[in-house]
Amino acid sequence: QNNGKKRTLARIFERFYSSDKENVSKTSGSGIGLSLTKELVELYKGEITVKSTPGKGSLFTVVLPLHPEQEAKEPGDFYQEELLFSPASLTDESEAGEHPNDPDLPIVLIIDDNPEIRSFLRLLLQKEYQILEAENGQEGLKIAKQEIPDIILCDVMMPGLEGFAVTQRLKNEELTSHIPILMLTARTAADQQIMGLQSGADDYITKPFNAAVLALKIRNALARKQVLKAYLQNNPGNETDQKFIHKLNEIIDNHLEKPDFGHEELSRLIYMSKSQIYRKVHAVTNQTVHEYIRNRRLMKARELLKKGTHKISEVAYLTGFYDHAQFTRSFKKNYSISPSEFMKSEQGA
Repeated sequence: QNNGKKRTLARIFERFYSSDKENVSKTSGSGIGLSLTKELVELYKGEITVKSTPGKGSLFTVVLPLHPEQEAKEPGDFYQEELLFSPASLTDESEAGEHPNDPDLPIVLIIDDNPEIRSFLRLLLQKEYQILEAENGQEGLKIAKQEIPDIILCDVMMPGLEGFAVTQRLKNEELTSHIPILMLTARTAADQQIMGLQSGADDYITKPFNAAVLALKIRNALARKQVLKAYLQNNPGNETDQKFIHKLNEIIDNHLEKPDFGHEELSRLIYMSKSQIYRKVHAVTNQTVHEYIRNRRLMKARELLKKGTHKISEVAYLTGFYDHAQFTRSFKKNYSISPSEFMKSEQGA
């Protein structure tokens, strides 16, 4: 029994139905509770009814036969793939958790206020990914900024900060703007999906979801991210990433003459932890911080050599190389031509 507002009784057992008078964004749950209860009761030859009194609440009555006419099916037979998840899959931790702590696996952040859904997603995905969890939008924002995951699964309907707002903030945040976000929702209406995509979400997954489809969508999102990295190295994909790369280049250029300028000093100057800047730079450019700084030095050296106004030893000094020999080795390895040969080719052009 509850003492909530009057409900539309004719539709109360429909999956994902919620009264227009209820503020669904402030309630917790997956939207399948009453429908799933009805299906379970009927599976055991029972009956569920509801009586509602306006202003007082609703009374649900479940009647089950003492001796069912036939043996109930196994739970695994009842929960088909089109339902939210299979309870059997939640108990098979030994198989699903084969590599739960492998630091080389991509990181998935799950933001959902429903602990059962988080548990299901964790057990479904932890063979292939490192899993982080947040039970609300605010916690999700905090973890996303601290850990810089490779992909985020975010529920739409959560108490407090809902999924649309979480997605919008993450996409406008310098640290997290590059992260693919898949929204999880029980709402199938087109306008809801449009709102999610407008907030910056990369894809939409509706509940009840098929586990295989979810896994493929995650893999595809990460694959698209990898394909874009080469392009994003020189053409950051959104305004926030462009600002980040511009700031990064500006800091490196201002310290170009310092041979010992590296990861630690860069993270301090850009106000990020070493792990945060590593994951951000790698996500946007497909390079480590060390590789990015070295390649920035070589690009600037190439520009100076092309102008022809400095000797090779001077260019090496101006771009932070310890000596002429080190500079020559690095330049030739990167451009397949020595600095002197490059200068000659430019002068003859």
